Amino acid sequence: MTSATGQSSPAAGEPEGLAALRRAYRQLFWGTAAALLMLLLAGFGRGRFSGLHAQLVFSAVGILVGLALARASHPADRPLTAMGRAALLCVLASQVFYQLLVWFEPWRLHPTNLGWRLWGATVVASVFLGLLQILWRAGARWESKRGKATLAGTGALGALLVVLMFRQKLMAPAPAWWNLAATMAALAAAAGSCGIVFSWLAARPPHATRWPRWASLASMAGLLALLAGGGFYIGRVSVAPPSPFELFPAAIIAMPHDQLARQTAEDLDRLKIHAAELEALRAEAASLHGQVVAALRAEGREVYTPREDDRIRWCFIRYLAHRDALTSMVAMYAGHKAVTDERLRGRAYLLGLCAAATALETGHEFVARYRDDARARAKLNEAAPAWGLEAGMFDHVYYSVTSGGHLRWFLGLADDFERPERRRALRAAQAYSDEQMQWLERRIDDAVRQVRQTGLNPWRARFSRIVRRAQRDVYSPVYEAQILMATLVGDTRISTRAPNISEAQLEELRPQLQPGDILLERRNWYLSNAFLPGFWPHAALYVGTPEQLRALGIDQAPEVRAHWEAYTAPENGHPRVIVEAVSEGVVFSSLEHSLHADYVAVLRPRLSREQIAQALRRAFTHHGKPYDFNFDFGTDDKVVCTELVYRSYDGLLSFPMERILGKDTLPALGIARKFASERGQASRTLDFVLFLDTPPGKSQAVFATAESFVESINRPKAFNE
Repeated sequence: MTSATGQSSPAAGEPEGLAALRRAYRQLFWGTAAALLMLLLAGFGRGRFSGLHAQLVFSAVGILVGLALARASHPADRPLTAMGRAALLCVLASQVFYQLLVWFEPWRLHPTNLGWRLWGATVVASVFLGLLQILWRAGARWESKRGKATLAGTGALGALLVVLMFRQKLMAPAPAWWNLAATMAALAAAAGSCGIVFSWLAARPPHATRWPRWASLASMAGLLALLAGGGFYIGRVSVAPPSPFELFPAAIIAMPHDQLARQTAEDLDRLKIHAAELEALRAEAASLHGQVVAALRAEGREVYTPREDDRIRWCFIRYLAHRDALTSMVAMYAGHKAVTDERLRGRAYLLGLCAAATALETGHEFVARYRDDARARAKLNEAAPAWGLEAGMFDHVYYSVTSGGHLRWFLGLADDFERPERRRALRAAQAYSDEQMQWLERRIDDAVRQVRQTGLNPWRARFSRIVRRAQRDVYSPVYEAQILMATLVGDTRISTRAPNISEAQLEELRPQLQPGDILLERRNWYLSNAFLPGFWPHAALYVGTPEQLRALGIDQAPEVRAHWEAYTAPENGHPRVIVEAVSEGVVFSSLEHSLHADYVAVLRPRLSREQIAQALRRAFTHHGKPYDFNFDFGTDDKVVCTELVYRSYDGLLSFPMERILGKDTLPALGIARKFASERGQASRTLDFVLFLDTPPGKSQAVFATAESFVESINRPKAFNE
């Protein structure tokens, strides 16, 4: 309850001790929230969560959730009911069980999973008891049909979820009868809840409490600050990018006439080359776009293959190179009016206009082709440092060729050039020969006509720029938070016992490995295992030792030399022989670090030495890239573990993509399935090398057969065994 001064007061008849307890609750809630924020920021700064740090984070999260459930079980302005007492007891029990899981390893590693079952059951019970109270306060009663259906459906759903906690295999799929019953209960609860809540909102009396003066002033000041900040932000995201023509001085003003004559003659030859190559490039890009779209449609794919990535990028990079050369030419001759010699002034005018027309024509065609193709636009906007591409390059071109200032300037020159007297004056000044003039006129006329026919809308481009900038500003902190939570989950291992694969076994398998081998790995007791598809969560690539790379003849390859220092730097005294994508990014790892796991399988591509060398050169190019926490195979500026394998063997091995959460991806389990589906066939592409398996109930891995490896594909996914 709130007094006229805005201060919290005890509920009617509430003992002072309970009011003090409420104050303590608020202090504990906000204190825990502040501590959690500091712990998360510290983990993000370190780049990892481990040991005591991770335990403190999970403990604080549990306390916050428990406090929120407690508040829902007993609102501040309502007396404590019998159902509220039961809910609070469940909250308390869930906190005890949860903290035991966080701080006591024997409790969370009990073979019956008793700790996890009790915690899950008490959390579900407290949530649904709190929900039943909310519905009761909103008017749900057993006397009415709607109330009966709502309360019964909500209670039944909670009971079904509690039952699920005590099935024999905790992570196994729910039985069919349970799915049917839970669906019916959820529908009844949802339909009735909506009707009851809407009726309650319509019937509740207006709130008569007035805000104190200081609160009104504070809210007004906050609103003004919000409006000012919003206006500043809108102004910042809507400002147009600088024109490239404004970044160059008019260099021809100070150029001697004889030098300018030579320069204009040479630039005309360059302009003809650029125009011819751009015409061929436009035809190539149109053909490529049609081929790729047809292939995507025919194969049912949603992402480009790495080879398609490279071909699309190569077209775009060549266009950008021509665009930069033409833009420089336009900027060079933008000051043509200051040239005193009439003949040279005509040359400068024609060269600047023709260069601008050619650049705009190709830019408009590229933009019109890819602007509404979300897949292609995302690819052309993707950063590719190895190709010299910065992020957002396509959008930069789009906003440049649709800039109102650019178009007004260009179309003004085009209108001037179309006047008959202007052309007669240029011919009379003998700026160029008749043949050269004919080429320039035809080139300018064709380009101007194409620009006008394309008709890109500058207002649409401006709106697109504002929206995309705002989306980027919103997405960045969300993605950073996603990284933070994924890192926390990925770094958290709920057991401190040593991995099942011993160092002696690593030494035994070392001589059996060859460059190009695909490694599948699993570590038990990591929380991330519960969120990844299948038994095998991780894949890596064995690149071998420097001596093995020399034997393959790729130790001097530019792609390899660029990362040679990182590759040859020892890791805790051990050589780095594996490349893998982990939460820190794509790194080189030692055998002792990467394969010190609980299960490891090694598969060998049936490829020639030259093909293996080609795959390894590609693998080196990905070193240093960040990990892709979006698991998006459509981009390669960031990669996940299996994407590293997929892109390294592009065109050499065919991996089946799977649709997971609306995205085409390749899980590590998919690589294992590929081996199993092709096993025994003469056309198989993968051979079995070895499998270190841990038998059920054992803590020591053993070398197992290919049959055991195939059987592992169907093992349930969980964070333990």
